[in-house]
Amino acid sequence: MRGSRFTFFVIGIAVILAVLYQVGNYNDYRARLRKGITLGGVPVGGMLPDEATHALESACYAPLTVHYLDQALTVSPRDLGLRLKSQEMVAEAFEAQESADYWDGFRNFLLDEPGPAVDYPLQASYDQEMIRLWLERAAEEYDQSLQQPHAIVETLSYSPGQPESRLDVPASLRRLTAVLTSPADREIELVVQTRRPALPSVALLEEMVEARLSEFPGLGGVVIRDLATGETVRSDADVAFAGMSALKIAILVEVYRLLDSEPDVETSKLISETMTLSGNYTSNLLLRLLGDGDSFLGVQRLTESMRNLGLVNTFMVTPYDVEEIPPRVVTPANSRTDKDTKPDPHMQTTPEDMGRLMEMIYHCAHGGGNLLAAYKAQLTSGECQAILNIMTQNKVGSFLEAGTPSGVPIAHKHGWIGDSHADVGIVFSEGGHYVFSVFLYRPGWLEWELSSEVMADLARATYNYFNGEWKNGQ
Repeated sequence: MRGSRFTFFVIGIAVILAVLYQVGNYNDYRARLRKGITLGGVPVGGMLPDEATHALESACYAPLTVHYLDQALTVSPRDLGLRLKSQEMVAEAFEAQESADYWDGFRNFLLDEPGPAVDYPLQASYDQEMIRLWLERAAEEYDQSLQQPHAIVETLSYSPGQPESRLDVPASLRRLTAVLTSPADREIELVVQTRRPALPSVALLEEMVEARLSEFPGLGGVVIRDLATGETVRSDADVAFAGMSALKIAILVEVYRLLDSEPDVETSKLISETMTLSGNYTSNLLLRLLGDGDSFLGVQRLTESMRNLGLVNTFMVTPYDVEEIPPRVVTPANSRTDKDTKPDPHMQTTPEDMGRLMEMIYHCAHGGGNLLAAYKAQLTSGECQAILNIMTQNKVGSFLEAGTPSGVPIAHKHGWIGDSHADVGIVFSEGGHYVFSVFLYRPGWLEWELSSEVMADLARATYNYFNGEWKNGQ
């Protein structure tokens, strides 16, 4: 009996000690916030007061990443006037924990039941005026005004323009305030109103052409046409100019229209010297071929053919190097009284007519267009391609060639007399194929250096328009 009492005594002492031990553990546990407690969404369970305060402040005062479009800005919440009542929040959580029934808590501790999750709302203040000032400084630095695409005449290049961006300060303030008091979300997009510039248009090239021609001490006629879209730049395109050697393009078309097969060796030689050496003598021999041995009949037939194609301002009255004054041929272009280049009475054209003729040859080579429609029984697309191939062999080193990068194919024919120079052709650039027809006139005498510089600048500006990366800046 005595042994049983001793046993119960020992067991009782053990139980008491165990309870006391667990009470000690529980008191240590109560010195920390229990599991499931969060302050403003920040987990602080198991932490002492100083630890909970540090965790809360670390989360809430962590830098914010603020995005203005593609610009990432960093700002400290303190710089936006955020002030946490962290100690008050921690104290409130501990007070609530300590006010709970001690023994209920002890039972939950023994059963390892953490109790319900409780989040104490964030207690903080912030300065809206500081936030507004910060946003206004960001707007001052990053807002952009709208710039439309424009020509940069000094460099013969183009700008795609600049989109407009305006920070919506009131809307952004609301977003920033919401994140400022949300420790879990430290990154936001500001509200930015944007407006894109217009798409680049051929008007930019027209602006460039007019600006460059305004510096030329004479009269310039220009036609530049996008062969894919038909968009065209014109400047005094319907003014009559001397035909010069540019009309050898028309001679070449007529020769191929006459031929029933590929040219023989002699005719090929005449064609080559006419188009690459600009030979007047060989040109007259080709005109004689067109006129069945009579070069005057040849120019008459050439003129009639141009009329048939709608090129009413293009004519030849005599072969090349004929000195006597021919009878005057009246055209809409040379009937103008506002602009006069004193065009050669023997042969005349306009930048528009020659540009259209080059366009017809190009489309003929691709199986369509007015030239092939008008002379379907006499011309083939292969013959039109042969015309272009021959014209690519013309190398003068100036004019259109000087303003186009080497290696870019150009089918063209240049021409010059004392007061007038011209270059007419097609540039086969990677960014697009286009017609380039430019005639320049200066009373008295036109220096080669001057005309070459002007045409090279126009050619470079045109190439840059069709091939510049600026078009992809939108």
